[in-house]
This record gives sequence, C-alpha cells and structure tokens, in this order.
Amino acid sequence: MTPASSRSSAAGRRPGDDRFRWDWHRGTPPGAELLGDLTDLVVAELGSGAGHRAAHLARTGQPAGIVAVDHDVHRTADARAHYGHLPLLRLVQADAAVHMSGHPRGFDVVYSVFGALDFADPHLLLPAVARGLRPGGLLAFSTLAPDLGHQPRPAARRRPPQDTAAWHQLLDRHGFDVMATDTLQGPDDHTRPRITNVYRAVRR
Repeated sequence: MTPASSRSSAAGRRPGDDRFRWDWHRGTPPGAELLGDLTDLVVAELGSGAGHRAAHLARTGQPAGIVAVDHDVHRTADARAHYGHLPLLRLVQADAAVHMSGHPRGFDVVYSVFGALDFADPHLLLPAVARGLRPGGLLAFSTLAPDLGHQPRPAARRRPPQDTAAWHQLLDRHGFDVMATDTLQGPDDHTRPRITNVYRAVRR
C-alpha cells in the first residue's frame, strides 16, 4: 500500500470507529446492544466528540437517523471531515440542552458516553433530554462511579461526583424511570481501577 493510499484509508476509518464501548478504558463489553434494537428509530448522542460511536451506529444499527451533538467546534469539524459522508448521520455543533429543548419529542433514543451528562448541570440537561425524548424513549449514559472503589475523578470531569442513588433520584425527579444500572470494572491501571456505571432510563 502506498503512503497516499494509506492516508486515504485512514481518512475513511479512524481508530475506535469500529466498536462501541461504554467504559472508561473503551474495552469492556457490553457495547451498543444496551441500546436495544435501533431499527427505524431516531437517535441522538450528546457529547459525541469525534463521532466514532455515532458513525458505528449509523453503519450497523439501521436507525432512521442519528444526530451527534457536541459543543466543541473543532471536534465537530473533525467528525464532519471523517464521517460527514454517512447519509444517516447528522453532526451538529451545539449545546446539548439547547438542541434537545429545540426538538421536542424528536428522538426515540438518547445516549452519552462520558459526554454531556458528565459535564453539564444535570438539573438543566435532564429536563431538556426529557423534552426531546418521546414518551417511552430511552436515555442511556455512562459516567465514572466514585462510590465504587473511591477512585478519584479525572480533573477534566468538572461536574461534581454523583453516586448511584443521586443519579436515580435525579432521573426520577426529571421524568425518567430507571430500568437498570450496569457496573463495568475496567482493568487495573497500576494506580486504581476505573469503574464505570451505565444508567438506562425510560422517559415517562
């Protein structure tokens, strides 16, 4: 393979775009199956970054469409450069709460992997997500679990830690019924293990 063809191939397929993982280390199953059957559903990712997960679902999940939302203009530009050709995928640079509020009952499934729900004020974002989801729609998101193992949160995670009980209370308060909380144990990184919680809730 020539260098030029290598660059062309790399532009079409970035590391990590061939899988979907919820955990901090991006290596522990389960994957996209936690979202259920996405056939003909309208899906949103909040805090989509470079677009790898949304691109994976657009290629494999057979949704009616996926909207990948990220507030960062540079990461959105990078996602558009690599995945803008996918017909089912729309890449949006916007505030997650504003976008969801502006599309009432527009989505069947909303998910976030260490994304908007790990940064934004949940008292502002969760009501916006509830507004954007159709009744019975699924919200799924992952975040570090500070209540398990007492590991420190990375400095980049600006939102105050929320334990499992706190998240359940927040979800209930803002119109969601919790379906399940999955705990994923990542590999030991020689300091402390990273434990991830994945929350799944249905909009009432």
